[in-house]
Amino acid sequence: MSHTILNDAIKLFREELRKNSGCGALSRSGQSRASDLPPTLDEFYQSANPDALEIPWVVEWLTLYPWEELSDAQEGFAHSVGAPGTLAPGWRSHWLVIGDASGDPIIADTSTREGLIFMAQHGTGEWAPKAVSRNIGEFLVVLTAWLTLLC
Repeated sequence: MSHTILNDAIKLFREELRKNSGCGALSRSGQSRASDLPPTLDEFYQSANPDALEIPWVVEWLTLYPWEELSDAQEGFAHSVGAPGTLAPGWRSHWLVIGDASGDPIIADTSTREGLIFMAQHGTGEWAPKAVSRNIGEFLVVLTAWLTLLC
């Protein structure tokens, strides 16, 4: 890997971390920990030492629900189990669960023209979804890239 590619990758990664401040950061004054590291790894630790860096990572299954199951899929997210007429606290009526990743809902915002796609973490006591794509098409592009890495 060339020096330029590594520097460009670090720059992009650092910019993304700034947008997602809860994930940690890369220190500018890092030092390598061992002299026997490969050169690019040594350079990474010298120029961008991870500082409490934690990135959410899913190693389980992501499910997109078929149309026929969308109504039932709202249970436990949009409303409590057995109470379909009562919106769950913090849930917005224009959110539609279209899938889940290990039980965390994948939400389409039906109030937006293109159907902004969000993901949220369940079990935190409040719904705080984060946008992951502007529409289902962009979301499928991301999923396609992920599939090419895994399959």
